[in-house]
Amino acid sequence: MAEVRKVVTIVFSDVVGSTRLGERLDPELLRAVMSRYFDAMQGTLERHGGTVEKFIGDAIMAVFGLPTLHEDDALRAVRAAVDMRAALVELNAELEQDHGVRIEMRTGVNTGEVVTGDAVTAQKLATGDAVNVAARLEQAAGAGEILIGEATHRLVAGSVRAEPLEALELAGKTDVVQAWRVHEVLPDTARPTATPLVGREGELALLTTAFELARSERACKLTTVVGPPGIGKSRLTRELTETVAARVAVGRCLAYGEAITYAPLVEIVEQLGDVEQRLAHEDDGAAIWDRISVALGSSSQRVSPEEIAWAFRKLFEAVGRDQPLVVVVDDIHWGEPTLLDLLEYVVGFASGAPILLVCLARPDLFDSRPSWAAPRPNASVVSLDPLTDDETRNLIARLEHTSALINVTASWRPPKAIRSSSSRFSRCRPKLRTRSSACRRRSRRCCLRASTGSRQRSATCSRARPSRAGCSIAERSRSCSRTTTARSWAPPSCRSCARSCCVPTGRSSPATTASASATC
Repeated sequence: MAEVRKVVTIVFSDVVGSTRLGERLDPELLRAVMSRYFDAMQGTLERHGGTVEKFIGDAIMAVFGLPTLHEDDALRAVRAAVDMRAALVELNAELEQDHGVRIEMRTGVNTGEVVTGDAVTAQKLATGDAVNVAARLEQAAGAGEILIGEATHRLVAGSVRAEPLEALELAGKTDVVQAWRVHEVLPDTARPTATPLVGREGELALLTTAFELARSERACKLTTVVGPPGIGKSRLTRELTETVAARVAVGRCLAYGEAITYAPLVEIVEQLGDVEQRLAHEDDGAAIWDRISVALGSSSQRVSPEEIAWAFRKLFEAVGRDQPLVVVVDDIHWGEPTLLDLLEYVVGFASGAPILLVCLARPDLFDSRPSWAAPRPNASVVSLDPLTDDETRNLIARLEHTSALINVTASWRPPKAIRSSSSRFSRCRPKLRTRSSACRRRSRRCCLRASTGSRQRSATCSRARPSRAGCSIAERSRSCSRTTTARSWAPPSCRSCARSCCVPTGRSSPATTASASATC
């Protein structure tokens, strides 16, 4: 198996006080208890997309990003760690009842560059400092605590509630390590509208026209906003929902997990308020609620997907009769076929109420569901193209936090390298955020130094730092030719950013690495 260098997130978890537990229990009972513990933890990790690499005594090591990279591996890992903690609470309730014992654990999570694969053993073993730091963070954690490293926190900061700790002196580490204690993963919320809307006037007009048609005809309209990740689908949709007079409910399809088919509809029902009471005034209110309850997971009745689709159509009609309704379903390229069938049914048969369905998708949707792009009544597609050079320049200039991020004066004018890099990023696959090219932490610094002719590396650039942009490159580079490394996706001035992606070690010589480093 060839060795591969990639950025992954490591989860290290260990049982606290296992020696004392072993003294108290008979060996067979101890084995039975630990077996139930390992099964519960492994199931949780794998449900979130992690690969359990090994068991070391009472410790579990899992890797997120091996064998398959995802742009949200760090968040998956933290979610898994939080769910492991919750799963242990349920397991302890059973263990106390059955055997009068409890298990406590502690967890460390860290993101960094590793080398995976062993040509001798043909195993996907991950080795590197990121693994060592994850283990040390676990050892520094208290019972029931989850500690995450700096790189992991940078990737999940907006999605978790975490408490910064004093710098830790970890065994074997020369420098102190920054760490955060995770309390919970926050529910998905709409991102703040800090970024101005630039260059999307035509697309916004199309969405507004669809809404006005739905309102005037008292019918259901579907508009699918299509574009690569980071191009501005969510920002455009927020502009619409903030300007129209309508009830708005937003749901997001999940890329992984259990019982995810109706996950966006669960979020939508929660946002619509007391649905059961609202349906009480409908002729078939009880039947509608019974079927919606199945989709929510609160009822075990056996009903068909067609009946659930009918129930949601009736619900949207009931809500829309009181006030125009805008339903936003994000990331439908991850949607299950059953969910997509439901949405198409609603568009085709809902009537008597102004309803606008706005679905956000990557172009991958049309690969898995070609019929979605076919012309049909009451449906339209809005495709987002990359911003022009002038629009990109305008966006960068209007970002309120640009000067603070790059630590220069207010008179700073965005270098041409940033604007051209944004354009190249948005025209290639994988697609990257225009804002990422302008403002993301490390790529921004690389661009600025390249544009001014500097070839001197700064302390902050001494090592590859994982970023969402880098993870996005690595994830979508899998769709390319195997002979092309992830680094080739980056423009020359930012090529060092791609070093944190999946690059087969056999294809990069020291000379190549040194040359790439020089551009930073």
